[in-house]
Amino acid sequence: MDISKEYIKMCDREEIQREKYPANELTSSDMLPDERILDKNGDVFMFSPTAYGDLIWLPRQDRLQEMMNNFVMSKNELGLWGLTFHKAGGEFLTISDQKSAEQVLLQGVMKELYNKTWDGNKWI
Repeated sequence: MDISKEYIKMCDREEIQREKYPANELTSSDMLPDERILDKNGDVFMFSPTAYGDLIWLPRQDRLQEMMNNFVMSKNELGLWGLTFHKAGGEFLTISDQKSAEQVLLQGVMKELYNKTWDGNKWI
């Protein structure tokens, strides 16, 4: 699970945060040693002051894949990190940066659903 500063920054978008809010009230006892907070559904949050509150949701790979339900991705493509996302109709999106699976999948979600691209600092 990616909890890097870059991934947190990438997730700090209304388009992503409106997909999930804490299902229950989280407390410091829910915090793991690496500062992740898990809710009762296994969703991951980090304390990070944002426009959406003090917690930021960090989507896991399975949640991002649910959001990308119109993509088909082979295991080889995911495993090698040189990813090409294939859409129905033969269109494709290639992401060549060596990032975490979560970052790559999030880039696919943002490109396909919101036509946004990560420039290394912000969504454009």
